[in-house]
Amino acid sequence: LKMGSMSSSKKEFSLQRVKNHLANFARGRPILTLFLGLLLVIYSLGFFSSSPSRQEKEMILMQSKDLSLETLKDVAEYLLAGDMSLVRPGPSDTTWERQTSDACGSYLDQAYQILTTSKSEHIKTEAVQVITLCTTDRPKNRARLTTVVKDVPTAIVSLLAPSSSYTSKSAAAECIWISSFSSRTNFDALVEAGAVERLSNVIINDECKKDTCFVA
Repeated sequence: LKMGSMSSSKKEFSLQRVKNHLANFARGRPILTLFLGLLLVIYSLGFFSSSPSRQEKEMILMQSKDLSLETLKDVAEYLLAGDMSLVRPGPSDTTWERQTSDACGSYLDQAYQILTTSKSEHIKTEAVQVITLCTTDRPKNRARLTTVVKDVPTAIVSLLAPSSSYTSKSAAAECIWISSFSSRTNFDALVEAGAVERLSNVIINDECKKDTCFVA
């Protein structure tokens, strides 16, 4: 008991010495003490916190409903899940899981909408990317191509215009391929919109890059 009492007394003495040192420091350096105090408050509020994790970014993305160019890119990146393959006959396991999220829910519907209303080639190209990523191996999503918004097939084919960038042509050609797969309705709508002629033109007349030629 005596040894325990002595140990307790030493701890109390040490703690008191620390308190005394802090008090003397504060009296001798009030400005520095105030600065350190402010840093502590800022840190506690999270100003120096690390960047959001991937999961936090996904939550932020799913809460946003503004389909700007940046948001469309974020949705496409989220669905790609790092899969940058030139040939994607099927989605990766991660993409397959994310196809059931709102990225292929309300965002897909809005991608159809913005594809037919936007005058920006960049925005339309990103919208087509989202449509492709939501459609691959998802027949129900594929069926929405001609039911959500009018003139979607025409808007997709328009990105194959001679003046369009290789990126836009590649995105449009891939979207036509997967949208027409195992869907007579989509196939007929895309053919009627001039897909065959435009795709043929890409192969015959364009000095296309390998991804553009391949999907065409």
